[in-house]
Amino acid sequence: MTEGEPIYLGIDLAWSPRHPSGLCWLFPDGSARIEHRVVDGAGLGPELEGHRAIVAVDAPIVLHPGRTAERAVARAYAKKKCACHTANGLRERGLNAGEILRGSLSGFSDAWSDRLEAPKWIFETYPHVCLIEWMGLDSPLPYKAKPGRDRATRDAAFARLQEFLIERLHPWEADLGPRLHQDASRLRGQALKRHEDELDAMICALMAFDLRRWTVARLGEEGSGFMVVPDRGGRIIELARSGPE
Repeated sequence: MTEGEPIYLGIDLAWSPRHPSGLCWLFPDGSARIEHRVVDGAGLGPELEGHRAIVAVDAPIVLHPGRTAERAVARAYAKKKCACHTANGLRERGLNAGEILRGSLSGFSDAWSDRLEAPKWIFETYPHVCLIEWMGLDSPLPYKAKPGRDRATRDAAFARLQEFLIERLHPWEADLGPRLHQDASRLRGQALKRHEDELDAMICALMAFDLRRWTVARLGEEGSGFMVVPDRGGRIIELARSGPE
C-alpha cells in the first residue's frame, strides 16, 4: 500500500435490505475491518466521505430489462459449470438492495470508462468467477451449501479458500487473521453463514484492490448492468459475448 491509495471496500450484499451483509474494509494504512450488519448507503456514506474509494459489491447494482450480465457469465463459464441467479424481477420482489445502495452513495461513478481514474468507483463482481480466475479452477470452489453437497466437501473448500486469502490479504493480516484462521468445520447455522458472508466480502475487497492492478473484463453491457472480474490472459474478452442474442 502507498500513500494516496483509496479505501477498498468489499460488500457481500444481502439482496433484501432487511438482512445482514458481510463487509470488508481495506484501509491505506494497512488496517482492515470486517463487519456483518444491515447495509444502507446512508450508513456507509459518512465513512467514505472525503476519501478516494473503490467499492466492489456481490449483488446487482443496476437492474434493467435489457440486463445481459448473467447470460454473459453463463456463456463465458459454461465449460466450468459456473452460472449465477437471474436478476429479473428483483425490484418487484423487494430484493433490490444493490440498486438502493448504488443510488444512495453520492459522488460514485459506475461507468466502465471511469474504472481506472475515478476517485470513487462502485462496481458489481461475482466471487465464484473471481476465484476461478485467480486460482485457475476448473469449476466453482464448493464452499457454498447446495443440495447433495456434503459438509466435508464444504469444509475442505473453506480451508482452501482461506489459505488462498491468507496469502493474498497478507498486508492486512493483523486485522483479518482471526477470521482467516477460523476453523469453518467447527461452525454451524448462523455462525457458518456469517463466516461465509465475511469471506465473500473479503473476495470482493480483494477484487476492488486488484481492479487497477490486474487485467479485468466486463461481463454485461454499459447501462444495463455488468460485472467486473479478473481476466487471465484475455480469455474472457474472447469468450464472452454479452450483447443481445
